[in-house]
Amino acid sequence: MPQVRRRRPRLPPAQYVGKQRYLLTICCSQRQQHFADAQNVEQVCKEILRTATANQVAILAYCFMPDHLHLLAEGLTETADLTRFVKLAKQRTGYAFRRRHDAVLWQESWHDHIIRPSEDPKAALRYLLENPLRAGLTRTVADYPHIGSGTMTRDALLGSAGL
Repeated sequence: MPQVRRRRPRLPPAQYVGKQRYLLTICCSQRQQHFADAQNVEQVCKEILRTATANQVAILAYCFMPDHLHLLAEGLTETADLTRFVKLAKQRTGYAFRRRHDAVLWQESWHDHIIRPSEDPKAALRYLLENPLRAGLTRTVADYPHIGSGTMTRDALLGSAGL
């Protein structure tokens, strides 16, 4: 009997609209290590940042792990729609990736955590940036090449996280 793939449950759509922050994890298809290649990281990152800007979403921080991507994103306006941004970003990057590599880039869906006003956003930022340390990919966060931000320099990003 074929295995039925279930979609990850989502909150009501209105929860993803407006001025709020989100911690996202988007996994590569079949957990392939597409982001072990720096050129793939660069191309995907550029398109994600471009799509975010066009959709009134700021990418406060990103971390490309070999088989997945973490984003700390923030809606900049009352009409900023995170779901629309993620769908467009995955579609655009996935299309370009398939043309270059004849392979699927992303798994269906993504994981998200809405950062509530009572939560410390710095904790989410540190979690995101320290992923390469926990995975044993680097000795220090500053040495990991695939972290950054669409809103600040790398040094400012590390400083704002206290790293």
